Amino acid sequence: FILAFAASAFYIYLKKMNFWLVADSVAPSIALGVFLTRIGCYLNGCCFGQACEMPWGVVFPPFSPAGATMGDAHIHPTQLYSSIYGLIILVFLLWLERKYYFEGSIISVFMILYGISRFVVDFFRHYESQMFLIGNLQFNQIVSLLMLASGVVLLFYHLIRHKKKLVSTGQ
Repeated sequence: FILAFAASAFYIYLKKMNFWLVADSVAPSIALGVFLTRIGCYLNGCCFGQACEMPWGVVFPPFSPAGATMGDAHIHPTQLYSSIYGLIILVFLLWLERKYYFEGSIISVFMILYGISRFVVDFFRHYESQMFLIGNLQFNQIVSLLMLASGVVLLFYHLIRHKKKLVSTGQ
């Protein structure tokens, strides 16, 4: 993801395109990608959750990564949780784009919503012990918090720029 982001930013720079407009136009596609790829994770049995007693807990076949690790335990279908939040984020971004769009707003809101969603769902995911860095927080949750914070900062930055632009044009 980081390499794809760097290559895309470099391409946008070379073509003298507006980075924030491109990022805003791509953000809903990323949410759609989360929705679709996490369904693939569910079908594959990877990115699985911890054991649970909930009625929607699932058991994966023994040949899948989840089944090989968790056996016949009922586990959280965290892949489906992630797929659902990807769809919710997609729908919200498309609504936001029509209602309250200003440059940089869509990518900023995506970063905020994805950061929150991923942070929460990762409490239910199964991770090896070496993934935990600070107490009960694991690496992906720390990245999610950084994404959330970056999204908030970017949203305020773009909101201030938008308001200054409106004032300077007399709107």
